Amino acid sequence: MKKIIALFLIISTLAVLILSMTSCGGGGGLSGTYSSTDEMFGIEVSYKFSGGNKVTMSTFGMSFDGTYKIEGNEITIKFTMFGETSEESYSFEQVSDKVIIIDGSEYTKK
Repeated sequence: MKKIIALFLIISTLAVLILSMTSCGGGGGLSGTYSSTDEMFGIEVSYKFSGGNKVTMSTFGMSFDGTYKIEGNEITIKFTMFGETSEESYSFEQVSDKVIIIDGSEYTKK
């Protein structure tokens, strides 16, 4: 009986771990606007994340709509700018619900 209970607990724990990993790895879940200002040049870049893995990047007074996907420690962002589609992958870390790091730059939620 003890072996059955132990096996049940192990299987339950594995199921929870697998579900939590797949919910993080498939896409995003970010929401809101995160911005960063380049210290050397004073250029502000912001990313507005919304449902359906949609993102709008704004800089130099222009905005570009696109999509994003987070897998592990990498974010892939796909934009259409001036009629050309661009897809780039960057290192990614969500430090807290108010701070993310994309390609080494820290972005703070507004």
